[in-house]
Amino acid sequence: MKILTNQHGERVLMLLAVQAKIKEKKMKKIHTILATALIVGLFTFSSCKKCSICVVKEASTGNQITSSDEMCGSKSEVATMEDDFKKQWDNSYTVSCSTN
Repeated sequence: MKILTNQHGERVLMLLAVQAKIKEKKMKKIHTILATALIVGLFTFSSCKKCSICVVKEASTGNQITSSDEMCGSKSEVATMEDDFKKQWDNSYTVSCSTN
């Protein structure tokens, strides 16, 4: 705090402490808003749609035989679709899937 003298010669305390408290409250409010936005963003982006395409190749030659249609959904749905697609092919083929 700073002590000043007014026009009547009285000592007056400058309200720096009050101004600091007001600034502190504003900063807390800003931090709360930013934290809330971050949490909402995390939940929003964690549920993004994923897509995957699987490619089937002959195990002996490595030649591509076919590929799946694009499979889209949640992360777990895409994993299930990839597993189902892979089960259709026996050991003489290799199946690799890539998520985009």
